[in-house]
Amino acid sequence: MNSRWAAATVAGGAVLGVLVVVGARLAGWAVPVSLAVLAGTTAGLLAAVAARLPTTDPPPSAPVPTPEPPASASFGDLGSLRFAVETDSRDGDRFEVRLRPRLAGLTVERLWQRRGIDWRTDAGRAAARDVLTPALLELLTAPPHTLRSTPQTLLRWTRDLEDL
Repeated sequence: MNSRWAAATVAGGAVLGVLVVVGARLAGWAVPVSLAVLAGTTAGLLAAVAARLPTTDPPPSAPVPTPEPPASASFGDLGSLRFAVETDSRDGDRFEVRLRPRLAGLTVERLWQRRGIDWRTDAGRAAARDVLTPALLELLTAPPHTLRSTPQTLLRWTRDLEDL
């Protein structure tokens, strides 16, 4: 509704108020003209506002996509990695299930962030063989349950990761 229709609706309400006064006087009631015109104008104003309100609900907005968690470890994970190293290095199964994937993920992420090498591709693996130390390469490629986690190997992996 544009402003002309709103003004016409308010004026129509005022006219309605006058008609109510005329009808009430013909019926024998004494209704003041100012009160009836004010009530009619208010009714017209309310009608104009009601006509401007939306008649249906707005369409739902598109859902905001939630970011997926990263597939690799992050550098913020180093604090909790220390605890995992201390507890999981004593048990071979826990090492394979919890610690080795985190160390491997951290290695892959450092390869990507520091060297721009994507371990997931064949070309990236070939390039990583030139950059990685034998210990880190073994960490990434050794079959499950073939690596021994000793304090020396953990220290070597940690130092190699820092140097990467």
